[in-house]
Amino acid sequence: MKKVKRSVLLLAQILLLVPLVISFILAAWTAWSRYNLPYYERGRYFDEGRAVVYEEQAFEVYVLISIVLFAAVALMVSLMLKTIRLKPAKRID
Repeated sequence: MKKVKRSVLLLAQILLLVPLVISFILAAWTAWSRYNLPYYERGRYFDEGRAVVYEEQAFEVYVLISIVLFAAVALMVSLMLKTIRLKPAKRID
């Protein structure tokens, strides 16, 4: 099996990291916006402009999703740093 070049491996990791970061930002923003809604005593908020009822319980799900995505981003960044620090193999001629 061929060894994968470091530059190709870094490019693949960057291409995986970008959607993870975007997903984390969107999930965290959604969690924050849901946290700031003025819920009624039953834990619901009715948005008259969109005719949508938001449940307070969904906030916890968005926080959980944000935590999982943050862990995935941290793992990918650590793998990228490990890849950057790899020493190239010595050639034997």
